[in-house]
Amino acid sequence: MRQCDISFSSLRRAAFVAAIWSCMATTLWAASNIITPSSGYQATDCLTTVDPTAMDVFDDWAAVYADEHLTIYDRNTWQSVYDLGDANYGGTTTTYNSFVTFDPSGNSLWVGYTVGGNVDDRIYQVTNLGSTPTWNHIATLPSNYELAFSKETPYISGLNSTAWGGPNAIWLLDVTGNNQHDKIADVGGFAAGMAFDTDGNLYYGTNLGANDTLVRFTTEQVGQGGLQLSDAETLTRLPFPGADVEVDSADHVLFTVNEIDANWNQLGSTLAMWDGTSGDGDHYKIIGTAGDDHWYTVVRTTGGVAYLNDGGAWGNPVLGLAEIRAVSVPEPSTLILAAGSLLMFWWWRRQM
Repeated sequence: MRQCDISFSSLRRAAFVAAIWSCMATTLWAASNIITPSSGYQATDCLTTVDPTAMDVFDDWAAVYADEHLTIYDRNTWQSVYDLGDANYGGTTTTYNSFVTFDPSGNSLWVGYTVGGNVDDRIYQVTNLGSTPTWNHIATLPSNYELAFSKETPYISGLNSTAWGGPNAIWLLDVTGNNQHDKIADVGGFAAGMAFDTDGNLYYGTNLGANDTLVRFTTEQVGQGGLQLSDAETLTRLPFPGADVEVDSADHVLFTVNEIDANWNQLGSTLAMWDGTSGDGDHYKIIGTAGDDHWYTVVRTTGGVAYLNDGGAWGNPVLGLAEIRAVSVPEPSTLILAAGSLLMFWWWRRQM
């Protein structure tokens, strides 16, 4: 009988360790320097030797602009697939990358740049991604910030002005070469990211510095243009000024926000998802957060996975991208049932 007790004691220890591991697995997986995920999410970091300024994802590809270079990576291995180079148009003038966006087909990339004084802020379409890339100068728009597609049509956020501090707006991008961009909506504040859902509705998170909101313009409104921020539907209050918005393939709306103080010290960053309820309250679920010296910029999704870029603090960049997935969290009743079953098994063996 003693032999049986020793064997069962080992079994109980193994079961106990397995139960502890099951409860801790999600926490242990969340090994990210970029985001501390909320319950129900896992996060890991990739490309941790790279300091991205902008990125986008499409199927198995991730296009990342870093160190004045545009590269496509395989998201499964994070190995470089295509080296696309750079526009190299500034000469002795320093250029700053503003965005990288795949077109809806994934066959080309649209890349934005700004320069000092915003006197030659260009937008390129990079074609021939799988062979010798061609950088096509499509348009010029001063202080361009973000580009998003509604079906095949490109829209852009930014000033469209060299006057720093002017009103930011959303524009229908003129790709004819005439640079006669049509204003869709005045949104004010600092420029921020935007996204369209599958029906063509436009989502934008304001960056006004106070009373910021996530808003939606309908497809019909976008087609008409001439809009003010007050014409949009308020979806939720934002906890801090908006940075970017992303709509995934299931029309879930994700957004990033950043908290700063009066001296522009970076106090924290948040990635969240709108819960589907419209109004002036807090209608969102927090996916994850970060503390001081973080600055969330771009969030993108593909295949049920979100990718997050963190600009970090001035002089203290945060390297890589965070890869974030939703995971199943055991219900308390499930854990209780498992514990009860283990206890009953232990009592039954004790009677032998």
